[in-house]
Amino acid sequence: SEDYHRKHPAVKDLAEWCRAADRPPPEVYRTESPIGYRTRGKVAVGPAKSGDGTVLGLFKGKNSWQVIDTNDCAANHPRLAEAWRELQRVLDSLRGVVLPFDHDSGDHRVLETPSLRYVELTVEESTGLVQLVLVWNGSRDKPAPALEQLLHVLWPLQADEHAPGPETWHSIWVHWREPDPRLA
Repeated sequence: SEDYHRKHPAVKDLAEWCRAADRPPPEVYRTESPIGYRTRGKVAVGPAKSGDGTVLGLFKGKNSWQVIDTNDCAANHPRLAEAWRELQRVLDSLRGVVLPFDHDSGDHRVLETPSLRYVELTVEESTGLVQLVLVWNGSRDKPAPALEQLLHVLWPLQADEHAPGPETWHSIWVHWREPDPRLA
C-alpha cells in the first residue's frame, strides 16, 4: 500500500495532502480482478459521429467534446454494462425525440435546447438493480415532453399493481441542469 501511495499520481497527491494535514494516508484496496469491478459509471451523452443517434461514453481526449462509446470497457460490472445497453437501446428507439446534448456547439454552458447531457449508473450490489441519474439540460419551469417520454419507456407505468416492476432499475432520478447566462 505504501508503494502505491508513492506511484499512483492521484493517490500520491491524496497521501501527501493527508500527511500535511497530519492524517493517516488513505487505505488502498486491490480488486480481486481487473475485470467487472466497476459498479458506477458517470458518462457524457452526445450525438453520434454520423449525427444520427446518441452515444454514451467519455470525451475522446483532452480538449475534445466528442463523446465516444466506452460501454465495452472490461472493468464495467456486468449489471452496469447491461443497464448501459438497455439505456442505449431506449435512446435509439427514441431517436429524434430525446436529443443528445451537443457539448461541441458554441457556448454549451448556456445552450437551452432540452436534451440529455450526462447519465450516472450505479449498481446496488445486494439486488443487482441499477440506480440511474439523468442530467437533463433545460429549464424546470418549461414542459419537457421528451424527458417524460424517456421516463415512461424506462419505467413503464404498471396497470396492475401486482405486475412485476422493472428488472433493470432500482430508481431513476432527474437532475435539471438549467442554462445559466451568467456563465457565458
